[in-house]
Amino acid sequence: MSFKFRRLKLGVLEDPAVISLVCSLLFAACGDKQAYDQGTALEDTVLGGGGASRTNEAPTVSTTPAVVTVRAAPSYNIVNVTQIIPATSGLPDFTTPMLPFTGAPVAIGSPVLNAQTPFHFNYDFPQNNYQFVEAHLVIDTARDSSDTEGIFVDGIFTGRPPLANVNNASSETIETLFFGNGGPTTNTFYIDYSLAHYKVATRNSFDLLLSDLLQGSQKTSIDVLKDNRLNVVTGDDSPVYQAYLVIRGRTISDSSLSCAQSPTYTFTNRYIHNDGNTVGGSAFTTGPIGNPRQSWQTNVNPFGTYKAIEFYFDAPLPKVAIENINVTNANILMTLKRNGSLASTPAKPSAIIVNGVGVAEPGFDKTLASSLVETWYDAGSTAFQSFLAPIPTTSASTNVTLNLVNILGASNVRTLLQQGKLNISFAGPFIISASGLTSARGFSAPIDGPELELAGTYSTEVCEVPDNPDSVLSQDGVRVIAPTVTVEEGSSEVLNDGAGPAISSLQATEIGSTKATILWLTDEPSTSVVQYGVGNTAQIAQNSELTTFHQIQLIGLSPYKYYDFKVTSTDKFGNASTSNVQVFVTLR
Repeated sequence: MSFKFRRLKLGVLEDPAVISLVCSLLFAACGDKQAYDQGTALEDTVLGGGGASRTNEAPTVSTTPAVVTVRAAPSYNIVNVTQIIPATSGLPDFTTPMLPFTGAPVAIGSPVLNAQTPFHFNYDFPQNNYQFVEAHLVIDTARDSSDTEGIFVDGIFTGRPPLANVNNASSETIETLFFGNGGPTTNTFYIDYSLAHYKVATRNSFDLLLSDLLQGSQKTSIDVLKDNRLNVVTGDDSPVYQAYLVIRGRTISDSSLSCAQSPTYTFTNRYIHNDGNTVGGSAFTTGPIGNPRQSWQTNVNPFGTYKAIEFYFDAPLPKVAIENINVTNANILMTLKRNGSLASTPAKPSAIIVNGVGVAEPGFDKTLASSLVETWYDAGSTAFQSFLAPIPTTSASTNVTLNLVNILGASNVRTLLQQGKLNISFAGPFIISASGLTSARGFSAPIDGPELELAGTYSTEVCEVPDNPDSVLSQDGVRVIAPTVTVEEGSSEVLNDGAGPAISSLQATEIGSTKATILWLTDEPSTSVVQYGVGNTAQIAQNSELTTFHQIQLIGLSPYKYYDFKVTSTDKFGNASTSNVQVFVTLR
C-alpha cells in the first residue's frame, strides 16, 4: 500500500536516506568510546531522500563520501549527584538538587522536576579523512510550564535561570548567555525550542542543534567537540531520562567499510499544534478557512457553507534510513463538535487532508479540494468513517483521538512525516479545539488545540571511520587539490587528455525548506557549477576553485517544491563534463 505522489518516480522520496542517528543505551558505561555511525553514499537530511544504498557487503569506491556520526555514552559522574552543586564545584549552580542519570521515570508534577541533571560524553573525534557537518544533542526530558530554563554545554551557559541565580557562575563557566532577569546576552534557543514544539510536563525527545546552543558565544561546534569530551548540565525544570550525541560529517573510503547494525531505539513526542499551514494555500477552495481557535468561536452549520479547519505540526523523524523507522503511534488528540452527517438532509459528509493526501466519507464532493490535494486515498475511508461514527451529531463537545496509522497505514504515515511538517485540513460540519489539554507557547502564554502524539522505533548501521590522512576532507572542510601536471617524456609540454572530468556520487543533501547542498566528486581537480530551478535549470551557483570534492549550497529556495538540478565541472584545460538532470524536493 503506497501513495502516488507527483513525480515520486524520480526517487526523491523513495531511496534510502543517508543520515545515521544513533543514541547510546541508557545504562552504557560512562566514558566508553563508541564506534561511528555511517549512512549511505552522499548524505541527505531528508528522510528517504536520494543517494544509492551502501551495505556492509557492498564495496565502496575511492571517491564515495559517506555520512559519519559519532555516538557516545552519557553518564552522571561529573560530580557527586547526592549533593547540591556549589558554585565552586566546577559546574553551574542552579541551587536545586542533582538528579542521577539513571533513566528512572520521574512522576509528572513531582518536586524533583525542579532539578538539574549533569552528564557527559566521551568519544573519538575523527582526526583525518573527515569533514564535520553538524552536531545534535538529543535529550529525553520533561519540563514544567515555568519560563526559567537553562542548559550548560562545555563552558557555555545559556537560558533564563531563576532570578536568584542569574549571576552564579562556576569555575568551569566561560560565558553566561542569559536572557531576562538582568542577563547580559540573549540566547533563547533552549526555552524557545521546548515552548514552540512540545507539551509541558510530558516526556519528549529534544533534538538540539549544538550550534544553536552556542549562538552568541566565542565557541564553535568544532571547538567544543575536538577534545573528545562534552560536558552538559540541564537545569531548573529539565530532568533527563536519556541522552545521546550525534556528530554528523562525511568521509571517503577506498575499501569496504566495517559496519554492524545498531540496537533498536525508541522516540516519543507530544507536539502542540501551529495555526495555518506550511504550503501557502488551502486544501479546500469553498467556504471559510480557519484554525482551531477560530473554529471553536463559531457555530456548526451542516446546511450552510462548508467550513475547513487547518493546522500543522513540526514533527521531524529520527534522521536514519526510512526503512529503519517504525512509526507505532501517530494520534491527533482534540475536541470536536459535529452537527450533521450522511443522515442529514441534505447529506454533509466530511473529509480530511494530510500533506496533500485526502480521505473522505462516501459522497464527499472532491471538487471542493484545491490543487494542493495530490491524491485521494480511498482505502482509508472505512477507518475515517469509524472515527466519525461515535461523535454525536448534536454539537456536543467530544474528546476524540484521530489515529492516523489506522486511517493511512504506518508506512504511509512515515512517508508523510518525512516531508518535514504534518499539515492537517478538515472539511465538513464540525469545529475543532483541544481535548482538555493545554500547553505553553512563549513565556506564560497558554495555548490549547490539537496535539500530535508520536512514537516509534528505529535503528541504523554503525561503521568505523577509515584512516586516510591524505583525504581531501578535513575537519575544516574540503582541501583543494592542485591540478596534476603531466608532461610528455623528454619535453616540458603539459599534456591535455581532451576529456572532461568524470562526475560521480552526485547528491542533493542537507535539504531544508529553503536550502540544500549539492555534492559530487570528480576524478581530477575541476570547477563547480550547479544549474537549478523549479521545472528548469535557469539559476546558477558556482565556485571556480579546482577540487575533486565539490559542494555548493543553494539558498533562498521555496518550501515543498521539486527542484531540477545538474552540475558541470571543468578542468584546467577547459574540458567540461555535465551531469544528467536530477531532482530533490524541499521540506514543507
